[in-house]
Amino acid sequence: MNIQSNTVTVILKILLAAQIFLSASDLVINIVAWYYFSWYDEHLYAFYGFISSLSNLFYMISIPLFLTWIYTVHKDVNRMFMNYPISPGTSIVGLFMPLFNFYFMPKIFLAMGSAFLGNGSARTEGRALRWLALPLLAVILCSRFFNRQVSMSEAPELSLIVKAGVTVLAANCIYMAITWLVSRGITRNTRRQISQEVADIDTAAEQNNSVLTAP
Repeated sequence: MNIQSNTVTVILKILLAAQIFLSASDLVINIVAWYYFSWYDEHLYAFYGFISSLSNLFYMISIPLFLTWIYTVHKDVNRMFMNYPISPGTSIVGLFMPLFNFYFMPKIFLAMGSAFLGNGSARTEGRALRWLALPLLAVILCSRFFNRQVSMSEAPELSLIVKAGVTVLAANCIYMAITWLVSRGITRNTRRQISQEVADIDTAAEQNNSVLTAP
């Protein structure tokens, strides 16, 4: 049984790791600017511009990549759990619906966590996914609020920029944790299903041998 989301998951993890590094660097530089603006202006201003440009580029790449990952992950999960409530197409459509997407994003991972909880091989991942769903929503809302405040202000205070940076870093870390948990849960379930199929084949072979060797 092939895991269709494997390749996209690897690429997404690499991109998220880079975004975590960049958002952490951005946050540290803004904290330095908050307390030592003259030193920041002299030594870090140009580097900060490079970090910001690279972060924006990676963010633009991450959007289609994340949507592709969501779609392929749901193809895997729907193949594993016949009664899973979210189809691959619905998982994408729900994320594009204004306001509803705030509810739908945590719902995806709550549903996935519940599916994993129903299987002994991935219960740890299922519990963690359900626990992370609501913090993810909170971080998304806070990030949008602070970034909106920054974009609406002609000269935003550094304290506001720092708060926005904290929420962006937190969101990237949560996305990385969710990606890792989903990937691990799918892998464990796939291994269990393969083991079960092999066991069923062995059992059927033994029964056939018993019938053939019976006097």
